[in-house]
Amino acid sequence: MDLKVFNDISKLKKDTWEKYFDNDNLFVNYNFLTQFSKYHKNFEHLFIVNGKNRFYGNIFNVKLQGLNNYSKNFIFRFNNILIILFI
Repeated sequence: MDLKVFNDISKLKKDTWEKYFDNDNLFVNYNFLTQFSKYHKNFEHLFIVNGKNRFYGNIFNVKLQGLNNYSKNFIFRFNNILIILFI
């Protein structure tokens, strides 16, 4: 199979994104994602197409400066952490 990753939805054809599923879920709807990525420039948007699978994700930084003293967990000792979320 062919894995394709896009960070700009305008480079992804609408029929390619909507080919294998119904648009009954608002948050993976092509039109919704177009507007969401247009008005949320502070996120890195990822659109992944692999055969019949479609994935949408965000990459963004979360500043955890105030949490340094609240946790003994090693991961929260950093000032910034990279979080990747996929729906």
